[in-house]
Amino acid sequence: VTAAAGRAATVSAPAAADVARAAAWQQGALAFDGRPLGEVLAEIERRYAVALAPAAGTPLDARVSVFYTARPALPTLLGDLGAAAGVRFVPGADGY
Repeated sequence: VTAAAGRAATVSAPAAADVARAAAWQQGALAFDGRPLGEVLAEIERRYAVALAPAAGTPLDARVSVFYTARPALPTLLGDLGAAAGVRFVPGADGY
């Protein structure tokens, strides 16, 4: 439903859901669709048991999308995520 002040509401059909992609995590896949970078980093920390310390100015509200059919190696994931968000992940003594 879309509504605007002073106008009649319009109703449209719901968008189709990609069920396989939505349930991909159950098969070991990794999928984020238009999620804030900060949220994605927190989930990566949880899943990979790694510390990620974003530098000042990192756009944590930037929306990113990544999809892997199988769990990627952490360096691969961070490289792809960095390319999507326009940031770089540098290995450190305690994480990235």
